[in-house]
Amino acid sequence: MIITNYAGAPGAGKSQAMMTEIVRSGGHWIMACPRIDLIRERMADLRKLSAEMEREPTLIEVHGQ
Repeated sequence: MIITNYAGAPGAGKSQAMMTEIVRSGGHWIMACPRIDLIRERMADLRKLSAEMEREPTLIEVHGQ
């Protein structure tokens, strides 16, 4: 298992870099977010990025609601 930690200042592009890698590389990924609304926002971002890159990853949203 390879674990990558993206660190940096707010607005530095960490999320975008991670989502691009997720869509580009395939495989299994876990993306953790601290709030359900942020999970939903990232899922929308991943779907949009997937369409732009003409990829069709399986995306599963998991939370307690």
